[in-house]
Amino acid sequence: MIVAADRAQSIDRRGAGRTRGVGIGRATGGSVAELESELESLLIDFTEDYPRIKDIRMELDLLKAESDRVLSVKPADSGRLTLALGKLILGKLGHSVALKRLLTQYQDGHPSVKKEKRQVEIFEAAIKEILG
Repeated sequence: MIVAADRAQSIDRRGAGRTRGVGIGRATGGSVAELESELESLLIDFTEDYPRIKDIRMELDLLKAESDRVLSVKPADSGRLTLALGKLILGKLGHSVALKRLLTQYQDGHPSVKKEKRQVEIFEAAIKEILG
C-alpha cells in the first residue's frame, strides 16, 4: 500500500543505491549477464575463495530465487511488475549479500548484523506488499 510506494519512491530518489539495471526484465537479465561476466573474468586470476567471487555467487543464487518469484506472478497480475519493484528486489539482494558477508565475521547479535537484517526485512515487506 502506501508504505511500499513511499519506500519505492525513497529508493528512487536515492538512486537505488546498490541496484544494477532498470525494471524487472532488464534488472535481472542485465545483472545476471554482468555478474556472470565479472565472475568469469575473476576466475581467470583468482580461486573460489576470493571474497568477490563468493559475493558474486551469493548474488547469483539470490537473484535466481527472486527471478523465479517474479516469473511465478500470474499474467493477470503483471501490472505489479514495475520499475519500483525491480529496484526493491535489487536493493534487497544487495542487503542480503552484505548480511551473508557479515554473518561470516560476526554473530547474530552484532549491531551491524542487526542493521542489515532489518534492511532486508524492510525490503522484503515492501516487496510482499506489492506482490501480495
